[in-house]
Amino acid sequence: MDDNRLKAMIVSQDCSMREVMEVIDKGATNTAFLIDTTSRLVGIVTDGDIRRAILKKISLNVSIRTIMNVEPVTLWQNYSKEEVYQMMIERHLLCLPVINKNKEILDFVYLPVLANNLRKKTNPKLEKKVKNVFLIGGAGYIGSVLVRALLSSGFKVTVYDVLLNGAGPLQGLEQDQNFNLVQGDTRNIDQVISAIQGIDAVIHLGEVVGDPACQLNPDFTIDVNYTATKKIAEACCHLGISRFLFASSCSVYGAGEGILSETSVLNPVSLYSQCKIEAERALLSLSDPWFCPTIFRLATVFGLSYRPRFDLVVNLMIATAIKTNKIKVIGGEQWRPFVHVRDISSIFIQALHMPIKKIKKQVFNLGYDKNNYQIFELAEIISRVIPGLTIERYDSADTRNYKVSFQKLYNTFLPREGIGIKEGVRELIEAFKQGFIQDYTARQYSNFHSLINEYSE
Repeated sequence: MDDNRLKAMIVSQDCSMREVMEVIDKGATNTAFLIDTTSRLVGIVTDGDIRRAILKKISLNVSIRTIMNVEPVTLWQNYSKEEVYQMMIERHLLCLPVINKNKEILDFVYLPVLANNLRKKTNPKLEKKVKNVFLIGGAGYIGSVLVRALLSSGFKVTVYDVLLNGAGPLQGLEQDQNFNLVQGDTRNIDQVISAIQGIDAVIHLGEVVGDPACQLNPDFTIDVNYTATKKIAEACCHLGISRFLFASSCSVYGAGEGILSETSVLNPVSLYSQCKIEAERALLSLSDPWFCPTIFRLATVFGLSYRPRFDLVVNLMIATAIKTNKIKVIGGEQWRPFVHVRDISSIFIQALHMPIKKIKKQVFNLGYDKNNYQIFELAEIISRVIPGLTIERYDSADTRNYKVSFQKLYNTFLPREGIGIKEGVRELIEAFKQGFIQDYTARQYSNFHSLINEYSE
């Protein structure tokens, strides 16, 4: 037992949330044990509990009693390491206090340390070839394109998706012997753990995406975009799944000045971007010699998908231009980076082949410098492909403004030239001509309206 480390984790239940957060930040276990005046254990708080409270805008000055777990699982009998490990995995426990009959804390078990000790006995290979990929959100806008690219590249793919808009985006894949579909909710961690047995790498796309959709139900958004993401990563960490690729967003830069790199100050202006930041921090904090998360901050995505979206600025502008011969520009001066959905697939597949040491615990902006545009420039590009358009300008309350550097991506990966906006216009024109898309305003093409429909049912 490390007495100093244990003492640093023990705090009074009379402390504020801010004081306990400072204790957790100084430690290495992401956990604080709370005691009363008689030194009896009365509760446990983790960094995840505090992050959820922050996302819910609970003041850091309130008592820690507001959020502490008053019925923590404890250990007081002698068990083997293997038995303790199995129990912690089954109950999704990260840190387990060892107490005596008076509920005084004698020691603790920290799952990452325990898992590492057990792994040393088996000496697993970190740099093993990836064959089996677990794709969370594989029926979505990006996922339905990526799953096909993965299968074409020779991977076996298990798609895990709640299928909010049905399984249509995956149509035709059921005949592929390398494809498997599991319908499930990421909040059901037991189902996730069952589904990831034998998996070599996890790609996590399955979250509530977009500012309007996230604001519909903030508690639901926090549960899915932060809590579930952290629990899944913890499960991968302890089950020995080394590669974990997470789709974050360049929206974490919010209202930024100058050209923004991965080390620039983050300035979130929405719950969506706040959840992305907290999820990033949680993943990076879990990194150890056997768990190697990689974070990709995606530029605003555009392009045709098997699950089209027209709540994205480029796609929406193109669709309205095709159908109404008009483009509405909201604001116009603000900068955004853009990336085609197929270019995202290319980078993710490269990451699966790349040596882990080059990308572990790394954050990459994912996009192309040439696709940094002000919004009014998008309208001008579209009008050059679809002549005779009327461009209407409106004021915007959106404070987001970010021009992003992708140099780190170029230095590490081998990106293609990148698909430009004009090509995105042409492929959507063809999709409308072929009848692939009928009514671009239909609810299934919007994350916001899909969720409204789900709540109403």
